[in-house]
Amino acid sequence: MGIIVDLPAPSCKGTYFALVEPNVVKIGTSNCISKRLTVIKTSTFRRVALIAWTSTSEQYVHELFAEDRITISREFFRLSPGLLTFMNECRVALGFQEVEEVLLWEFGGPLPYGLFVEENLAIPPEWVAKIQKLPGSAQLFVTQLLKTNRFRSERRRDLRDRVVVWLDESEVELHEFLTHEEAILLRGVANRKISVPISQEEKAQRGRYYIHLRWHKNKPKPSCEFCTQVVSSR
Repeated sequence: MGIIVDLPAPSCKGTYFALVEPNVVKIGTSNCISKRLTVIKTSTFRRVALIAWTSTSEQYVHELFAEDRITISREFFRLSPGLLTFMNECRVALGFQEVEEVLLWEFGGPLPYGLFVEENLAIPPEWVAKIQKLPGSAQLFVTQLLKTNRFRSERRRDLRDRVVVWLDESEVELHEFLTHEEAILLRGVANRKISVPISQEEKAQRGRYYIHLRWHKNKPKPSCEFCTQVVSSR
């Protein structure tokens, strides 16, 4: 079973550590971490991962990692080995496992969703074993469907029954068992087209382009491949 990297945000006060870009951690404080993370996630174009949180004051943490601060007046810090060690200590204190490295999905690798099958769901062991063999996103979708007690949509209730049949009786892969429409509904994107998978190289290039748009708009960077293209086209 995988290690939880992107932790579920708690509704408590504390100092949080959120990965907002490759090797960039936002260290802030909030009276409700879950609400604050929601605001951060909806104000950016990329995924944000909550790595850890602590009751230690924000000021103390900022002073402790002053050398890693990227900007003078803001809460962004370089993901140094020392900062990763500190975050791991916080994770252990919270009851989570340490992480060796952290990657956002746009930049070279997927960010694991973590432990999908919660113990309090009372899911039969044979189901758990079967769910754990699914890809990470499918584990999340199936588990969320199983722990839903009330359905507003009859289609989703029928879909849950189909998933239960697959868990109980079918020996084929889930994507072979479900119809195309059911697979789309399972992902929760019934009214949207399924995106075409892209390579890791393309993901990395998109990530660099987003950084270009965000940081080099008013001050082009000579080493940026996209800034160079803009200059060349003039």
